[in-house]
Amino acid sequence: MKAKILSLIQNPDDCILGENAYNQLTLVACIFVKQDFPSSWPQLNQWLLQTFDDLFNNLNSLQTEDVPKIQRFLNFYFQVLKE
Repeated sequence: MKAKILSLIQNPDDCILGENAYNQLTLVACIFVKQDFPSSWPQLNQWLLQTFDDLFNNLNSLQTEDVPKIQRFLNFYFQVLKE
């Protein structure tokens, strides 16, 4: 279940996932984060670190259309940090 949640969070555009559904998915992920992160959910930690690395390495080439994805990622990251 955690792998499927992470897959949907990573690629919400691959399925029909509106903002409300994405926010609910984030809440479900945060329930797992409270219990399993980082020791029992290393894939999430790896994805977060890799995404930050990618953002940093591509900072000069980011486009306006990347803003919603970046904002979504940062909002998810903030929720994880809060937990």
